[in-house]
Amino acid sequence: KNHLEKTANLVEKALERLQNKIDSMESLSDEERETALSLITGLQTELNATKTKIAGFDANTTKEEVKTVTAELKDIMQETNKLQRRVVGLLVNAKLRVLVDKQAGLHDAMQEKIDALVAEGKDVSGLESILAEFDAKVETLKSDFDIAEDKWMQIGTVEDFDLFNRGLRRAQNQVRKDLEDLRESLHEFVKANKELVSEETETDETPENET
Repeated sequence: KNHLEKTANLVEKALERLQNKIDSMESLSDEERETALSLITGLQTELNATKTKIAGFDANTTKEEVKTVTAELKDIMQETNKLQRRVVGLLVNAKLRVLVDKQAGLHDAMQEKIDALVAEGKDVSGLESILAEFDAKVETLKSDFDIAEDKWMQIGTVEDFDLFNRGLRRAQNQVRKDLEDLRESLHEFVKANKELVSEETETDETPENET
C-alpha cells in the first residue's frame, strides 16, 4: 500500500508540473491550451479514483484487488509519460509559431526598402523578384505550420503514440526547413539591397570630371 501511495503521489506531482507548464506557455492558442488541460484533468480524475481505492486497502483486501489497482496505476503512469512527450511537442509548436509570425511580418519592412529605392530611381526588379519568392515561401511556411498544429491537435484520438510522435516531428522538421529557406531569401534580399545602396554611395563620392 505504501509503495502504491508513493507512486501515485509522484504521478500527481508530474501532472501538476505539466499543468503549470501549460499555464505558463503564453504563445499557445486557446484550443491548444484547452485540449492539453483537458487531457491533464482526465488523468488527474483517473488518478484520484485510483488513490481512493488505494486508501481503502485494509487487511481484507485481496491480492486480486491489489493487482487490479496496481495495473490501473501503471496505465496512468504510462499515459502521463506519453502526455509529457506530447507537451514537449506542443512546446516546440509554440516556439515555431513565434518564428512563423516573425517571418510573416517581414514583408512590410522589405517593401519599404524597395519603395525607398524606387523613389531614388533605382532598378528594383531584382528585389521585387526576391520579395515575391519570399512571400510565396511564407505561404508555404504557414501551410506547413498549420499541418504541424493539426497533427498535435489529433492527440486525443491517437492509438499508436509512436506513429503520432513521428508524424508530428516530421511536420515540425518541415517547418524548420521552411524557416531556413526563408532565412536564405532574406539574406539574399539584404545583400541585393545593400548593393543598390552602395551604388548610390559610390556615385555620390565620385568626383565630377573637370571641364
